[in-house]
Order: sequence, then C-alpha cells, then structure tokens
Amino acid sequence: MGWVNRKQIVYFLLGASFILLLSVFIHTEKKKIQYEHYLSNVVSNQIASISQSSLYNLGILQEVIKNKKLTKEQAGELQLSFNQIVSNTQDMASLGEAIGKLKDYNISDILDINSKYAFYFYYLLKQDLVEQDEINLTNEKSKK
Repeated sequence: MGWVNRKQIVYFLLGASFILLLSVFIHTEKKKIQYEHYLSNVVSNQIASISQSSLYNLGILQEVIKNKKLTKEQAGELQLSFNQIVSNTQDMASLGEAIGKLKDYNISDILDINSKYAFYFYYLLKQDLVEQDEINLTNEKSKK
C-alpha cells in the first residue's frame, strides 16, 4: 500500500507541475500580447506624428511659395516641426534596433535632411528674421 501512495503522490505532483507550467505559459503569452499591443500603439503614434508633421510642413511651405514670403512664425513652426520629425525618427530607429527589426537599416539620410531643414529655419530666425517679421522671397529663393 505504501507503493500505491507513492505512485499517487508522483502522479499528483506531475499533474500539479503540468497545471503550474500551463498557467505560467498562459500568463507569459498574455504579457507578450500586451507588450506587442503596446509596441504597436507606440509605433503607430510615432508614424502618425511623423506623417502629420510632414503634411503640416508641406502646407506651410506651399503657403510660403504662394505668398512669396516667409514669416517669423512660419519659420519657427517649420523649425520645430522638422526637429520633431528628427526626434520621432530617431525614437523609431532606436525602437527598431532594440527589437531587432532594423539591424541593417540606415536612417542617417532621413535624419540629415530633416536636421538641415530644422537648422536652416533656426538660422533664419536668428539671422534674417531677428529685426523683421518676414522675408520676401526672390525668384532665386523661391525656386530652392
């Protein structure tokens, strides 16, 4: 009879271990799914922000070309918006590298272009728009 009790104890422990292992697996999978949803939300918010900033800049630049002048407010908005694109792109690249999705992707061109635009509008604010509220574009400036 002692042998049967040991056999029952072994079966009980195996069953309890299986249930515990299954519970841990289910809990881990739920956490994994939650984390994937979180990352999806972060990525979609960053992409939406980059897209929105790009469209916002386009609208301002079209207005500048149409009116052939750049105001101090427009230069400030463009500078901030291009900086936001750079920041969000860097965040996305860091996230992509951290999760192993952007191992060989080079974002330096994107960052370089947007950083240069941000600096250009910063420069205009600090040099050309210091004493005046707007810059009239010549034909040469409006073609750039």
